[in-house]
Amino acid sequence: MLSFPETTPSDARLARRFAQLKALYLERSAHHSYPVAIPERLLELHAASLRADTATKRMEIQRGLDAWRQALDDATPK
Repeated sequence: MLSFPETTPSDARLARRFAQLKALYLERSAHHSYPVAIPERLLELHAASLRADTATKRMEIQRGLDAWRQALDDATPK
């Protein structure tokens, strides 16, 4: 689903974060159903991260991942 060519330490950190969030989503989605927009947004962020060539763009991706994680947490039944 998400592959990431690692080229710099910043890219590697971002790739690890995507791997962690993907694993979290897969774990939770095994027990709950989520709106289609949640995995689609993760894929959009992944595509944007492949084009992110500056620290500012990578930070925007990190903020997007924070918002994505919050949306996943909000959609997860308690």
